[in-house]
Amino acid sequence: MNKQPLLILLLSFIAGILLQEFLVLDRLFVCLILIFSGVSLISIFIKTVFFQKIKYYLLGFFFFSIGLFVHFQNSEQPKLPILKEKETIVFQLNKKLNSNEKNRKYYVEILEVSDLKQKENFPFKTVISIPKDAVALDFMHYYKAEVYIHQPEETKNDFQFDYKKYLARQDVYFQAYLPTDILKTEKNSILFEYKIKQKRLDILNQINHSSFSPKIQEFLKGIILADRTEMDAETVKDFNQTGLVHLLAISGSHMVIIFWITLLIFNQILPVKFRKVSIVLSILLIWTFAIFIDYGSSVMRSCLMITCYYIMGLL
Repeated sequence: MNKQPLLILLLSFIAGILLQEFLVLDRLFVCLILIFSGVSLISIFIKTVFFQKIKYYLLGFFFFSIGLFVHFQNSEQPKLPILKEKETIVFQLNKKLNSNEKNRKYYVEILEVSDLKQKENFPFKTVISIPKDAVALDFMHYYKAEVYIHQPEETKNDFQFDYKKYLARQDVYFQAYLPTDILKTEKNSILFEYKIKQKRLDILNQINHSSFSPKIQEFLKGIILADRTEMDAETVKDFNQTGLVHLLAISGSHMVIIFWITLLIFNQILPVKFRKVSIVLSILLIWTFAIFIDYGSSVMRSCLMITCYYIMGLL
């Protein structure tokens, strides 16, 4: 514990997450463990030989219980409305997903179900598929349409990908298909988060309407804004076979290169005594860019690693 305290606490935290993942303990038991570990942690300040010997175990147990509690909170399924197979819904766009040959896919937030008397548990998220010849969704409007909606099916075999569990981790518990026309109305006010997403969507649409060929358009959208949602399967397959699939969209390695380039530019512009300012500005720039391209997982990991490394150097 004296040599690697953070590593041991991290492993305790991970052990708590894994235990909750496989045993699925109920709320009462998880809360009792968390309370017990929190109370026992007070004994660290008791200056007796016994408590001083076990204080490290108590600290590890505390982080173990935090792991249990955090994963319980993230995996608990909320109360869901009971829906018919066909419903008329009011919704707004949350995130654009990968398309296929026939349909575009989105995460949307359902704000209202017309025939549902029970108005609690709103909004909730669903995956919605819309034919490509229908209007594309944006963040500037509310939409109303009649959809076929259902909950994802359970996997029948252990070795199959559990799509239902994957969606649940995104707080998505329904799938819907929209075969008919959509009614839309403009929002009176838009959250700042959605303004950023809409600006990104506008740039993607500008690339779509450019004079480049479709394949170049898709490559540009991937390499500039980390968007592969419209990329054809043949292009992805070709890059997979050559081992260069990471070039199709911005990844962690790209963020490192962007950071070094911006740091080099700032170092050339600012005097030597402002080297720390150059680092801070470069870190702020990559985080701003990461937010703009919608928080890609590899991008966020890279930004965290760069930030921790250089902040520790500054301190």
